[in-house]
Amino acid sequence: MMMRAEPARLEVLWQRLLFCLHKPRVFRDFAISLNLSGDERVMDYMCGMGGIAFFTAKRLSRGQLVCVDASQRLIKACRRTLRRYEGVDVCLMDEPRLESGSFDLIYTHFTLYRLPPDELTWVMERIAGWLKPGGMLLLREPMDAYERLKQIKLLAGQYGLMLQNSRVTNAARLGNVLECLYKRNEEK
Repeated sequence: MMMRAEPARLEVLWQRLLFCLHKPRVFRDFAISLNLSGDERVMDYMCGMGGIAFFTAKRLSRGQLVCVDASQRLIKACRRTLRRYEGVDVCLMDEPRLESGSFDLIYTHFTLYRLPPDELTWVMERIAGWLKPGGMLLLREPMDAYERLKQIKLLAGQYGLMLQNSRVTNAARLGNVLECLYKRNEEK
């Protein structure tokens, strides 16, 4: 089971202040890269304070965005960030509304590389289970986490996620990152 320490209140306040002042381009650009038609059911896995979700919610006029995190403090901050949007649900990752096979797209940004191997295995199994057959997983991780990226690719295949595309890109203020798009097998 995924465990995550609560960030300090000051850290959350600092992140919120930076987001409100700068609306980071890196979040906006990642949300644009999702290539949404507007009617999908999308999960922001480990959403933090909702920086990417802020830009993603604008693109889901007829769809639903579910923001998930393990931290109560970050869930509260994310609700505040997204309070003006309809069709957005913010919840802890173990809540029952996260039904198996119900998401068209799940994205995660700079999250998986930090997890210890046993937690990474648990998370990849959960993510694969939440995706609809044919659903997509988009992840963005730092290039310098190469060994962890190999493990993610291996686990993805183990849980029925097939690599569709990958690219190295230079993300503003993050440096070189690897973006990988996986598709869940059609059959269940």
